[in-house]
Amino acid sequence: MYSMIARWAFLILLVPYAGWLVFGYEYHFLDNVNLLIHEAGHVVFAIFGQTAHFLGGTLLQLLFPAAFVISFLQRDQRYEACIVGLWLCESLMYTGEYMADAQVQRLPLLGGHIHDWHWLLVI
Repeated sequence: MYSMIARWAFLILLVPYAGWLVFGYEYHFLDNVNLLIHEAGHVVFAIFGQTAHFLGGTLLQLLFPAAFVISFLQRDQRYEACIVGLWLCESLMYTGEYMADAQVQRLPLLGGHIHDWHWLLVI
């Protein structure tokens, strides 16, 4: 009983967060998690060549939460899959903002030198 109440309470708290993501998204705490996973992706995919190195950050950043969603769905844990699905959606928004910055390159870069999506789309 208390578990169900806690689930509904948490879900109700996520509704304004999801609304904020859709209508007022700006860089925030979850993006720091995405950034760490993104940077790890560069290291993981670097062995497959330069293009995979640049694309690998975004790939791992999206594959990581997607793997959790799939895992939860395989175990028929739909509630948990929805919660992590929100993370995946947020990560897609983060990726979209990064891709949109490819030409103007205004976002600060962790490495500071090469913008992944500028290299992939513009150069």
